[in-house]
Amino acid sequence: MDLELFRYTEQCLREYHENLALVKQRRCERNNLPMFSDPSPYRVQGGGISEPVAIQCLRLEDLDAEIARLDGRTAPITLGLETVGQKTIYRPLLARYFEGKGWKEVASELKCSRSRVEKIRLEFVRIFAKLLLNSWRTERTGR
Repeated sequence: MDLELFRYTEQCLREYHENLALVKQRRCERNNLPMFSDPSPYRVQGGGISEPVAIQCLRLEDLDAEIARLDGRTAPITLGLETVGQKTIYRPLLARYFEGKGWKEVASELKCSRSRVEKIRLEFVRIFAKLLLNSWRTERTGR
């Protein structure tokens, strides 16, 4: 597996809960923006839009882009957790990424050597890397 993809996947795993919270926050911000169809002082005579509306449009685009980026990092992991997360062998690894447990603790919980934990870790990260890569490809190609 490509080292860059491996690191990106591990970063997505570590930041999963934070990114979920950010998606929720950004969606709330987006939903709380005033609607353009409302009668507003932002309309300019002659049908154009004023500067505040243009700024609001940019803010809306920025929020949409950030939501899409965060969804791209969280949705594949959510999908993976529904299946992979159910496997007992992977639970200590989830604790590593989500709770910051050390590798020694993970090895102890799995009752195996550190080298065996590394092999399990590689398999675990590959599963999520495939999901992230497939999500990225689907987003790019629409297939």
